[in-house]
Amino acid sequence: MESRERVRAWFDDYVENHVPNGMKSHPMITLKSRHCRMVADLCRDIAAELGWSQEDVDTAYILGLLHDVGRISQVAEHNTFSDGDSFDHGIRGCEVVTRSGVLSHLPERTVTAVLESIHAHNKREIPPDTSPESIPFAKLVRDADKLDIYRVIFDYIDSGSIEARLTGVLNIDIDGPVSPATVGDIMRKETVNNPHIVSLADFYLMQLSWVFDINYRPTYRRISEKQVFERLAALLPVNDDTARVTTLVMDTLAEQIAELKP
Repeated sequence: MESRERVRAWFDDYVENHVPNGMKSHPMITLKSRHCRMVADLCRDIAAELGWSQEDVDTAYILGLLHDVGRISQVAEHNTFSDGDSFDHGIRGCEVVTRSGVLSHLPERTVTAVLESIHAHNKREIPPDTSPESIPFAKLVRDADKLDIYRVIFDYIDSGSIEARLTGVLNIDIDGPVSPATVGDIMRKETVNNPHIVSLADFYLMQLSWVFDINYRPTYRRISEKQVFERLAALLPVNDDTARVTTLVMDTLAEQIAELKP
């Protein structure tokens, strides 16, 4: 618990120090710092539900809090959340945490798990050179990250700002059709490759494709309880491609949920 408080105090100071001079807050930094805190809570709660040791639950919380720390300097330096227009925020996050020494009081095992998982959290797949001891943490933060991204996306949708938010990050045709490449990714039971996202419909399909990259039962349970995929599917244009994709995604979710029942 003490370690969590020390890291949280460092994180709060780091965020505050990156708000531009003359501003009380920066909306993008505020958004990302809240996301980090939400992901930290999700990592802690899911780890506890999985029966992890208290030490590992604390590590999970620290990882969740720090997973997107690279975004803070990304906004401060480039005013963007686009890695393509700036730098890989997973790699930058590892650099920031390493230079800070904020984890120096923790066991080497914990430091390695946090750093490797920060590096892995934003990759399409967990890098093959990730150490076996770190993989459970990398899977956990990828799950928690997705859960909170769903929250953010639905906040944008409900506020009517989703189109403006996405056009600032992605080069897409908001009203364009579904891409055959996106459909192909999902029908192969793969997550959608970012370059294939060329429309708002593709973006929603990418969110659905994450069903193939969820790792833990508590994550599937939360997705089901909040009807995340049903809400996303309702936003798609109605045609044969989206019908096939939606059926596959919902069947996959149902299979996973069935395993949760006694």
